[in-house]
Parts: sequence; structure tokens; C-alpha cells
Amino acid sequence: MTIKQDNAITNVVENGGNVSKAMIKAGYTPATAKNPSKLTQSKAYKKRMSSIMKSHDITVEQYMMNVGGAMKANKQNNFTGEVTVDHQVRLSGNKQAERFLFNEPSESKEMGTVQLKELANESDEIKLTELVFKRNS
Repeated sequence: MTIKQDNAITNVVENGGNVSKAMIKAGYTPATAKNPSKLTQSKAYKKRMSSIMKSHDITVEQYMMNVGGAMKANKQNNFTGEVTVDHQVRLSGNKQAERFLFNEPSESKEMGTVQLKELANESDEIKLTELVFKRNS
């Protein structure tokens, strides 16, 4: 892992997940930061993030509950009290779920999209947790 990668990953954790901003703060050029997958697809990023998740006892169940909550988000108008659908948050939750469930890992010869969909439908938390940590390492 390079010093720049290490700094960028630390910045991602500290800033709540904005990879592009973290990369710029770590010294990457704005042009490189426009393509955050250059960092997020690196072995160093996957290994470090997997380690961070494990050390904070982050489980797939917690992650999916948060994504599920976002997919059902509502907002309340502070003046009228009216509750409406929060389309922006719901869309963000849907995008996160799609990324997690349906994107085939690059460089992976283990499990493809079809197998991942089948596993997600089984709701077997132990298998799913093992798969996530294997994909992130």
C-alpha cells in the first residue's frame, strides 16, 4: 500500500465515505479523483476496508438494514407536518443495494452475479457475511 492510498483510505473513513474528496485531500489529482474506482478497486483499499469493517463489528445485516431503511425513507415538512416520500434518499438506498447485490466483483473468479443474487435471495446471513468479507479482501 502506498502512502497516498493509506492517507486516502483514512480520509474516506473520516469523511463518511466521499472517496473523491478523500483522494484529493490525500494528494491525488482532481482528474484521478474523478474516477474513485482507481482507489476502491485496489487490493489495498479492499483489504483495509475489510479490516475496518471487521474491527467495528459491522455485519451484512446491519448494512442491509440501513440500506433498507433508506429505501423506505420519508420526510416531514417542518411547517405543515406533512409526511412525504423522500425520493432522493430512496434512490440513494436503491443504488447502494444494487451496487452491493448485483455488481460482479472485478478480478473475482469465485462467485458471479447469478450466484450472488441466489445467495441474497436465500437470506443466509453467515454465507452472505463470508461472501462480503471475501469480496472486500
